[in-house]
Amino acid sequence: MNNSKFKSLLILYALYVWFSKVSSSIIPAYLLSRGATINQMFLASVLQFIPMLIVLLFVRIKSARLSWRLALVSVLLAVFSVVNIRFNFQIYLTYIFSGIALALFFVYYNVGHFLYTPKGRAGISGGIMYAVNPVISIFAPIIAGGLAMSHINYLWAICLTSFVVAFWFTSKQTDFSLSYSLKKSIDALAPIRVPIFIEGVWEAVLFAFIPLSTLHFISSPAGYGQYLGYLSLIGTVAGLLLGHYSDKLGKRSFLLWPISIILSLATLGLWYGLQSLFTWVVITSIMQFVVPIFWNLTTALVVDQDLDLKVVFPGREVILALGRMLGLIFTYLCVTNGQPGFLLITLSLVILLLPTYLHYHSKITKKYSYR
Repeated sequence: MNNSKFKSLLILYALYVWFSKVSSSIIPAYLLSRGATINQMFLASVLQFIPMLIVLLFVRIKSARLSWRLALVSVLLAVFSVVNIRFNFQIYLTYIFSGIALALFFVYYNVGHFLYTPKGRAGISGGIMYAVNPVISIFAPIIAGGLAMSHINYLWAICLTSFVVAFWFTSKQTDFSLSYSLKKSIDALAPIRVPIFIEGVWEAVLFAFIPLSTLHFISSPAGYGQYLGYLSLIGTVAGLLLGHYSDKLGKRSFLLWPISIILSLATLGLWYGLQSLFTWVVITSIMQFVVPIFWNLTTALVVDQDLDLKVVFPGREVILALGRMLGLIFTYLCVTNGQPGFLLITLSLVILLLPTYLHYHSKITKKYSYR
C-alpha cells in the first residue's frame, strides 16, 4: 500500500470521517436534550435515505473533487440545521443533509480506494478503510461530548475548523470522473445484488436501532460520546485482523457464515439488552467487533469480481440505499407500534439470508470462493 494516491485519498477519508463524527456523533443526545423525541429521530433516520437515493439515481457529478466538496458542504449544512434548533423540521433537515453527504462522498471514494489498491489485496485494503472509522470514532465522540457539555459553541467551532481543513485537502487529490449507466451498473452485480440488498436491510440495526435505543440508558452528550468511543475501541482492530486473513485464505464465503451467525445472535440479543445497561453494552460490544469484519468481507465480495469498479460501485450504493431505506421504514413502524422484539427477530433472520443466498444461488461461491 505504498501508492501515494492511495495514501492521499486515505488521509482525505480520515479527515471526512473526523469532520462527520465530531459534528454528528452526539447529535441524537443533543437533540434529545433540546426536546426531540426518540420516535422523531427514528423517522428522521428513514428520511435520511430518501434524498440519498434521489442523489444516487438522478445526480451525475463528473468530478471526484467536486463530489467530495459537496459532501463536506452537506455535512456542514447538517450541523448548521441544529445549531439553534427551534422547530421540528430542523431535526429532519439535519438527517436529510447527512444522507446527501453519504451519497456524494462514498461513490467516488469507494471507487478511488479500490482503484488504487494492488490486485489481490482487497481484503487488507478494505480492512484499512474499515479501521479508519472506528479509530477516529474512539476520540471524536468523546471530544464532541466534552465540548458540548462545556459549551456547545466550542463544538461548532471545531466542526467549522475541521470542515475548512478537509475542504482544502480535496485539492490535493487526483481528480477522476465516473461515466456509467445505472442499469448496466446494477446488471453487472447480478450474482450479488440480493446479498447487497439484504445487507442494506439489516443495517437498520446499526443506523437507527442501536444509536437511538441507547438514549434510553445514556442521554447526556458527554456520556453518549463516551459510549460511542468505547464501542469504536472494540472494533478498531477487527477489520484489519480478518481482512489480512481473508486475503490469504481466499475463501470469503466460508468466513461469512460464522460472521453472519454471530451478527444474527447479537441482533436477537439486543431485545434482551434493552432490559439493562450492562447487557446492552455487552451485546453492542460483540456486534461492534464483528461488524467491521462483515463490511470488509461484503465489500471485498464486490471487488473480487474483477469488474470495472467505476461501473459497479454506483450500482452497489443504490442497492444498499434501497435496502437501508426499507429496513429503516420497517424499524420505524415496529418501534412506534411497540414491537421491538418482532423487529429484531425479523432482522436476525434477514442477516442469515445473505450467506444462504450466496451458497445456493451464486456460481462464484459453489467452491467457497468469490474469485
